[in-house]
Amino acid sequence: MIDERVFDMIVERKNVTDLSNCLIVPSKKYKPLSFFEAQMYKLQQHCGLISNKLFLLEGDEDCPVQFNHHEGNPAQLQLMRKRVKTLRMQIEQGEYRGVDITCTRNKDDTVQFLIDQMENFQRNFDPAEPPILTMKRFKSTIDKHMKAP
Repeated sequence: MIDERVFDMIVERKNVTDLSNCLIVPSKKYKPLSFFEAQMYKLQQHCGLISNKLFLLEGDEDCPVQFNHHEGNPAQLQLMRKRVKTLRMQIEQGEYRGVDITCTRNKDDTVQFLIDQMENFQRNFDPAEPPILTMKRFKSTIDKHMKAP
């Protein structure tokens, strides 16, 4: 049996519509945080074994079509766009310590970005020094932290 190794990057991907909704939906487990804030907390706290933490924002927050389910309410649309822009700026300014942000225009750009990341990993991979983190150890550590208060 081969030991699976863990890629030293974790990516949390949201499109702008999903993100705008996650910012207002309350977390069930981590009250009073929003669902998004709870996700970022877990990313920061429980993924310490991974050194490259990336938030990938897909879509254009300036494009009203991205928020098409609120077409009839301009005030709601403006509020959603403002929330997404503010959050993007917070991540860019380092408010979520250890988490970087990358923005893509659409799913195709996202897929290409992930392919590029994997190709970069393959180019820099040294079989003489494989990643030391195994999937088994990673899952065990995450399970332990997720159960902790």
